Amino acid sequence: MYSPFSSARDPVNLAGYVAENVLAGRMGILTAEQFMAYPRENTILLDVRTVKLISRKGYIKRAVNIPVDSLRERIGELDRGKEILEYC
Repeated sequence: MYSPFSSARDPVNLAGYVAENVLAGRMGILTAEQFMAYPRENTILLDVRTVKLISRKGYIKRAVNIPVDSLRERIGELDRGKEILEYC
């Protein structure tokens, strides 16, 4: 049976949340080409995926992994003087 309701973490809802944040200027996005050309010296690349997902999908070697569910408790591990590029 079809239900018009879905969870908050439904992929369509998540895409909508990201689009809303980009349009409102609360976050920016980078293409793969922009990311590859991005200066590395004053940035932290933050991978917020779970360890299980990283083991299945791979990772970017210079990234720091703090799963999103742990980020609130571990935010102090990040250098606030650097720009943080987050991905999942």
